[in-house]
Amino acid sequence: MSASTRWETVDGDRPLSRARSARLSAAPVATRRSGVVICALTPEGDVDLATARRLIAAAGDASVTFHRAFDMARDPFTALEQLVDLGVHRVLTSGQESSVLEGAPLIAELVDKAAGRLIVMPGGGITERNIARIAAMTGADEFHFAALVSSDSPAVHRNPAPIMGGVLHRPEYERSTTSQDLVSRVIAAAA
Repeated sequence: MSASTRWETVDGDRPLSRARSARLSAAPVATRRSGVVICALTPEGDVDLATARRLIAAAGDASVTFHRAFDMARDPFTALEQLVDLGVHRVLTSGQESSVLEGAPLIAELVDKAAGRLIVMPGGGITERNIARIAAMTGADEFHFAALVSSDSPAVHRNPAPIMGGVLHRPEYERSTTSQDLVSRVIAAAA
């Protein structure tokens, strides 16, 4: 697996402001980075070509992935062609659905339309139980998944009153960590 570094995050469906876009475009990318993840959509749901060009230029030689903001694009096929024209290396998508299983038909169409010009990378709800099915349904070669397991917090003192993190049902003294074993199992299940 190749490592990539997430460079830009987006809060929900908010487009980048001009000021934030300019700051990101000016931010140097460390030469040790093998890849960056960007997004740039207009309020109308189209790829923001000017912003994307600036972000791609700022990425230098790093591989560029367009993140799941793609799933908010108004027309995924037009967006795909624009990303190909921009020179984006891969696009992360759930097929404009909540999970890749639901979005698999669109992902398969995108893989077909991309025809190797960029990598369509399914992501969203991939597990060791469904990755082989997703691979078969989509024809994709690369996948994005989280292999998280819950573990008990090392905190000795535990105040039961406050709930931090905004989710009322998640135990306060539990944390999620990436499991190398689960990563290996998901990769093995994909083979």
